[in-house]
Amino acid sequence: MLDVLERIGCGGLLLDVDGDVLAVNETAKRLLAPNSQHGADHRPVDRRTINALLRPQGSTRLPLDTACWHIVPREEKRQLIVHATPIMNGAERANGTLLMIIDLEESPRPTQDVLKRIFGLTRAEAQLAIALSSGSSLDEIAETRDHQTIGTLRKHLAAIFEKTRTNRQAELVALLARTAILP
Repeated sequence: MLDVLERIGCGGLLLDVDGDVLAVNETAKRLLAPNSQHGADHRPVDRRTINALLRPQGSTRLPLDTACWHIVPREEKRQLIVHATPIMNGAERANGTLLMIIDLEESPRPTQDVLKRIFGLTRAEAQLAIALSSGSSLDEIAETRDHQTIGTLRKHLAAIFEKTRTNRQAELVALLARTAILP
């Protein structure tokens, strides 16, 4: 499950019934690092970090035995969304909790391989589709590419629309988001 969350750009932590960390994915490590904007901190995520996440600035603690979500504010960035899902094993009491952490600054992106296999996109088309899925405009993409003009990008976009059977960029981005989970 943590691998699936990683593929879609979500942090994931598996906690035991006492709230201790059993497993954590790389995105969660990066998001929970003390200075996460400067890259991942390789210290293990511990109970104190989790408690700070689940009880920021004196608020009530996020219950780990019921499904719920919590907003974690951040300075100069959009907030994190934390969703707790108890792991039930046929018993009335949870055996642990899965925490999913969603960073609203990030958007899930499919890989070039996935786009090539599913839709038959070329490398250039797949790169453009991925850039569009992250929220970049054609003008912004053209500025970052040395040898591609806006006209070339429009031709690639027309081919992408045809191959994906979409008609608008918003429709394309929604379609690409659904493929982001694939390895």
